Parts: sequence; structure tokens; C-alpha cells
Amino acid sequence: MRQALPIALICAGMAAVCCGTPAAHAADIQTGVYPQYQPAGVVTEYTSGWYLRGDIGWRADTSIGDAYSAFPVPSGLSIDNIVTGGGGGGYKWNWFRADVTVDFSGRARFATTATPNGAYDAKVSTLVALANVYLDLGTWSGVTPYVGVGAGVANYWIYDYMPPGPNNPDGQSKADFAWAFMAGVAWCFAPRWSVDLNYRRLELGETTFNAHLANALTLKDMTANEFRIGLRYNLD
Repeated sequence: MRQALPIALICAGMAAVCCGTPAAHAADIQTGVYPQYQPAGVVTEYTSGWYLRGDIGWRADTSIGDAYSAFPVPSGLSIDNIVTGGGGGGYKWNWFRADVTVDFSGRARFATTATPNGAYDAKVSTLVALANVYLDLGTWSGVTPYVGVGAGVANYWIYDYMPPGPNNPDGQSKADFAWAFMAGVAWCFAPRWSVDLNYRRLELGETTFNAHLANALTLKDMTANEFRIGLRYNLD
């Protein structure tokens, strides 16, 4: 009987230790010993769907890669900077967008340095229609950077053309292939509304003044830089 009593006390002590362990763990969790899980930040994106857009811009640094004429080719060829305006519409799916844009410029002056045969002078306006695709690079607090490319057509209208010689036709027009690459940032400042700031590099192809006549002048490989601001409205 004396030997059984210490054994019973030992068993009772072990049982008390085992039963108290879960309670101690529960007390640790309740007192905040283990830190709470914090989810990582989430990159959001615009709502997918159809949208409309309108843009105004500043076309600057229009350059002429080459020129050809039956007369001696003049030097100092230049086209003035000009304001542009346009619009379009497209569709966004997740981080991809596609749209069609049409932009029109006013009459920019084309001029050359005088030569022994005289100087060329004219006014040039353009309509640039492009089909574009974009990659939106994620959205942080409503701000979305993106890159894109586009291809289409540039149509030129020539006014008040004054070449060397007697011919002075007016109202000429010509279209050529055009393409562009662009980068920008859009800010969703209100439900369905975004403001879009972007840079666009335009490759405008070529045009000819006084086509099919002796004093024709062809401008080739024309390029321009455009800085644009616009609004986009999501339809759904």
C-alpha cells in the first residue's frame, strides 16, 4: 500500500501537466504572442469594357529625311509646329487595350531656303488615322502607365503652294502609310473617367507637292514628335 501511493501521486502530476498544456497555448494566442498575418499589397486595374476618347496635342520637330525634285533640291526644308486634335474609341480587356484614333492638324507652313531658282512655300495639313494596341503596366491608386504601337494612314492636303516657276496648283492631297509608337500614363480621377498624358512618335511617310508637273517636290521619311493630353470615358 505504501508503494502504490507514490505511484498514484506521480500519475496524477503527469495528468495535470498534460491537461494544462493546451490551456497555456490558448492563453499565448489570446495575449498576441503570435503576429497576425498581413496580406501583401494588391495591384489593381481598370474595369474592362468599351471606351471613347478625345485628345489634343502639340506636333513638334517635324523632320524631313530626304527630298527629291527635278529642280535643284532646296536646303533648309522645314514644317512649323502645329496643334492637333482628334478622338476615337476602343476596348480594354484586363491589361490589354486596342483602339482606333483619328487626329487632324491645322495648316502648318512648309518653307525652304531660297535657291537660284527660287524657294518653295506651302501650307500642309494632315489627317492621321491609326489602329493601336497597348499594354497597361498595372494600376496603382488609379494611375496606369502604358506603352503602345499603331499603324494606319496619313493623308496630306497642300494649300497655297508656291514653287519656282509659273505653276501654282492648289488643293492637292495624297495619302501614305503611317505608324507610331507611344508611351503614357492614365489617371482614373472619377468613376468611368480618366485623363491620359502621352508621348507619340509618328512616322508620316511621304508626300509630293505639284505631283506630275515639272516642278514637283517630294518630301520623304517625315517624322514628328507629339505630346498629347486627352480624356477617356468607359462606357461599361
